Amino acid sequence: MVNINISFKKIHSSLILTFLSFFFILKSAYSESTKIGSITELSGNVISINKQNEERELAIFDNIFLKDEIFIGKNSSATIQFDDNTTIILKEFTSLNISEFENSGGKDKFKAKVGKGKIIIESGSIAKNPNGEMFIDLSNMSLGIRGTRLNANIKPNGNSEVALAEDSFGKVGEIEVSSEGQNTSLSTIDQVIEITGSKEIIQREQSEIEKQELISVNTSLVKVSKIDENELTEQLQEKLAKGNLQDANNDGVVDEIDIEAAKEIIKENKKQKIDFIVENSNDDNTTFLSNVIDQ
Repeated sequence: MVNINISFKKIHSSLILTFLSFFFILKSAYSESTKIGSITELSGNVISINKQNEERELAIFDNIFLKDEIFIGKNSSATIQFDDNTTIILKEFTSLNISEFENSGGKDKFKAKVGKGKIIIESGSIAKNPNGEMFIDLSNMSLGIRGTRLNANIKPNGNSEVALAEDSFGKVGEIEVSSEGQNTSLSTIDQVIEITGSKEIIQREQSEIEKQELISVNTSLVKVSKIDENELTEQLQEKLAKGNLQDANNDGVVDEIDIEAAKEIIKENKKQKIDFIVENSNDDNTTFLSNVIDQ
């Protein structure tokens, strides 16, 4: 009788361990396939590689998942809108990996790494929330971002640099810059912080070209936020013709009907973006909102 009880306990323990192992494996697999954003604008060749080293070529409106690494080809660029309404523009020869993304309303966090190249960020709700944290790592610096627009760049010589600008709502946030125990901050739109390969911190004034590049982002941000039904239809028809359209209505067939289903999903996402713009606009600065809703 004792042996039977012992055997039963072993079997019971084994079943519990098996279940827990399966649960954590399933949870890990789910977290790595969690949608965190989508491509809202794309030019040229852009690919994504997941943690299993599976590669896919990206097209307009394709989803971006946690742990994906995005690679931008020559003469190419992409704009990604994340689910917290952060927008990141990736220039040619850029790689970006999103390692953490939590946007549940608690301790929200956005963490990414730029492997090479240049990005422009318009921060969303995570970086604007006092309880949120947004970190961007470059080759030799880490950026803590608090509600702003910024340009982060890894130069061909390996130096990393960062500059900020007014965001779409006329606000200038702050960037905490750290590198191997050295810390400084950036809160003005006329300065650039650069860290060399020897970890020397250099501050200089932004050039007019750099300032205009950050300002020119306004046009792209308005374009990807607008709801243009005709343009959406054309873009989705092109996806269907190229075989890139997904089965949006889950009927097992990809056809013209999926264009309307996909369009409704995209419009709903854009409406949420417009709600975010409304919430962050004030009486002193409604230009961005006006440009987005102007048809």
